[in-house]
Amino acid sequence: VSTQSTGSSGINAEYGSDSLQEEMAGLISQLNDDREKDQTIIDDMKVQYEELCASQMEHHNERVQSAYKRSEDPVNARIEILNSKFETIRSLESDIEKFKTMLGKLHHDVTQDFES
Repeated sequence: VSTQSTGSSGINAEYGSDSLQEEMAGLISQLNDDREKDQTIIDDMKVQYEELCASQMEHHNERVQSAYKRSEDPVNARIEILNSKFETIRSLESDIEKFKTMLGKLHHDVTQDFES
């Protein structure tokens, strides 16, 4: 009787071990499936994050370019005004040199008329 009892508890222990192994195998399979799903979700989120970053960078770049253009326009306008004024100054300097030359020639001619 004692042997039968040991044998039956051995069968129960063996059956319990098989059941636990099947349960563990199922859990491991579920964990692997979950890991694959999580990795897919992580990969999708990474792609979305990269797209968002690219979109944000493009948006910020457009804002910087726009701000630069807005600040550049008045500077360019002032540069044009200065260039125009410098051109006028150069023209006046040229006119002054011509006037000096004419005065010098006139002085020379008047001096010669008095000497004669």
